[in-house]
Amino acid sequence: MASEAEVILSRCSDEAFWTVAVTDRGQWPRWTRLTEKAGGEVVDKGPHWKRFRIPAEQLRIGLKRQVNLSDEQRAAIAERLARTRAAQG
Repeated sequence: MASEAEVILSRCSDEAFWTVAVTDRGQWPRWTRLTEKAGGEVVDKGPHWKRFRIPAEQLRIGLKRQVNLSDEQRAAIAERLARTRAAQG
């Protein structure tokens, strides 16, 4: 029997953190490690879900996709990401 599991991300415009509700027990360890690493906390839990609070500046949400790029394009993107990360950290 298959069950549905989800990860819900939410943030109000005046909040400095993301609230992440996870119903997939298999994802709990991953989100717990991420939350601890980012300086967040587990704020609530139930028998079938956990809710994490992660500082907004520590969580970057991106879309995973496969793109056919040349080596030069990949190098340019890697350089841009390195500059962005250096400026943030």
